Amino acid sequence: MGLYDADFARSVFWWWGEYALQARCSGEDIAKALGTIVDLADGKFPTGFVPPSHALTSPYIKCRRSDDRPAGERASVRDAATMMLWADADSRRAMKDDSIEVQSRIGTVSYKSMMAALRPDYQRSIGIDHGAEATITNKFRGPRALMFFTVASDLLDALDGTPEAERADTARDVLGLVHIRPDVQQILVIFDSDGSEGRGDRGRPTVLDSGGNPRFLSHPDSGAASDPWGRTADLEKIPRNFLRIASMPERVCGPYPVYGTDPEKSTPGPFRVHFLGGANVKRGDVLGQGHNPGKYDKEYAEHLTQRWEARHGVDICTHLLAIL
Repeated sequence: MGLYDADFARSVFWWWGEYALQARCSGEDIAKALGTIVDLADGKFPTGFVPPSHALTSPYIKCRRSDDRPAGERASVRDAATMMLWADADSRRAMKDDSIEVQSRIGTVSYKSMMAALRPDYQRSIGIDHGAEATITNKFRGPRALMFFTVASDLLDALDGTPEAERADTARDVLGLVHIRPDVQQILVIFDSDGSEGRGDRGRPTVLDSGGNPRFLSHPDSGAASDPWGRTADLEKIPRNFLRIASMPERVCGPYPVYGTDPEKSTPGPFRVHFLGGANVKRGDVLGQGHNPGKYDKEYAEHLTQRWEARHGVDICTHLLAIL
């Protein structure tokens, strides 16, 4: 399909396999070992680890396909509290004046006051601190920072008419963000597609980009596997409707924005930020949580395996060995 560089994919699989072998992983621990690739690529080796001879310069497989959706707005859901790390002074001052406290919890007086101040559209224009070269992604991750994003109009349509108390739940569910805990406020940041495309570190996300999120799809339930957009998994449909769980289109890129010589890319914003509030429903099906720890993770993994093998007519182990 030409989506990814085969040599680099091969090196990632070698490193994953070597780590799992040397750490004596078995069962689900082999899958979880994939999450160590990011640290291994940074040279953070566990004691006694012997790295493979194949070079591993980055933990991410970059897609060769360009964004095929019309140019326009894209959107990313972020933890609201992190906004205080990148919003400029004027925006922080305006939020304080309007009693917008992004760390307040559902049910508190400050939360109720904040939501009242945000009605009826729940959005604000928030500038970014260009002087500090701030990024809406994790600045401390440097070039390793990732931003998942979707088509803004698709997500805004999903939120249209959603009651105030359900906005965060809806956004989390349709984007497959199973790691988001209740009561932690989320925001939806809108930005132009020019800043997330036309760069080398963008493309259709792989499981390596997922950061350990166990609700992850690479492509739709049906359709071309070469689609340059991946798909989120709709949490509201899991586990009762495994046959049709694909939801929003998604792509991924590195740190955003990119600061450099191009003034248009170095001075984005202000961003249109939608305040989603905190989620109410606990999606307690993350490994190690909930009433049946790991139960839904296992069911989901089995579903993806069957789904993939039905399409390709070969089991995944045989396919991986062929790559190696």
